Amino acid sequence: MRRPLAAWASLSTALRLTVAVHVLALIAWPLGIIAPGWLLGAVVLNHGVLLVGMRPGSRLLGPDMRRLPPASALRGEVALTFDDGPDPEVTPRVLDLLDAAGARASFFCIGAAARAHPALVREIVRRGHSVENHTE
Repeated sequence: MRRPLAAWASLSTALRLTVAVHVLALIAWPLGIIAPGWLLGAVVLNHGVLLVGMRPGSRLLGPDMRRLPPASALRGEVALTFDDGPDPEVTPRVLDLLDAAGARASFFCIGAAARAHPALVREIVRRGHSVENHTE
């Protein structure tokens, strides 16, 4: 587990500023030291900056991995990812194919689908794959 200061230090400047804006708003609003309109404007502007930072290729919020780490590339590895599951018809077949090839993958699951098929999510993990959040 990371220490809180180490976690704070690992955040990009934009994310540290985001935390500062939100903490300032939470403190200033009830104390009435800054007009609510200015606070709301600052938070909305901050969210706009975060939205820009989520563009592919943006480094505003931190590094954007476009390639595997060098050590993985040297080993000839590739990244296998599957989106929008789990699907009770498709996912088990994909898992069987991955098992037959001795491959591991990351499954980016939709929250509603994961809740609808929790046993399938557990099966993905049981077979040695990772489960990531696609949307929620």
